[in-house]
Amino acid sequence: MSEDQKFIDLKDLNPEEASFEIKGKTYTFRKLSLRDKAWYQRNFGKDATNIFNENNPDVETMLKCVFYQLNNESKAHFLAKDIEEIDPNGEPIKRRKYAWEFFGELIEGARDTELVMTEYIRCMMGSQPILDEIAKMNKKKVKEEDTEEQIGVKSTIE
Repeated sequence: MSEDQKFIDLKDLNPEEASFEIKGKTYTFRKLSLRDKAWYQRNFGKDATNIFNENNPDVETMLKCVFYQLNNESKAHFLAKDIEEIDPNGEPIKRRKYAWEFFGELIEGARDTELVMTEYIRCMMGSQPILDEIAKMNKKKVKEEDTEEQIGVKSTIE
């Protein structure tokens, strides 16, 4: 670890309720509690943070986790129900569509994703100074990666 990289001190983590607005509606995350931590471990194992691996994120599991952390009033907008749809083979099917799937359809594009994930981190970790520090570390990482990349088109043809 380089000198300018810092660890976030656990005493600085102070989960807080966090809200975001998409398509004119406001949705709210609950503050992370010990009960929530137990749910994450029970459903995803002791190292639940691996589901957020930036190199290979498990998007379905991320959606389930993010949806789980919404308060009940926000969850009520996304109740599970039986639907009819067309499968990838063009066959009509009937199935149960779950709340996290409806929630995932609400999040469109990078702006919505960043908005939701920023507020999710706030409900898990806390205050603006922590988020600012994370953003600063991420910007520096992205800048370093950008300077290492070459500009142009890389062919996959040998």
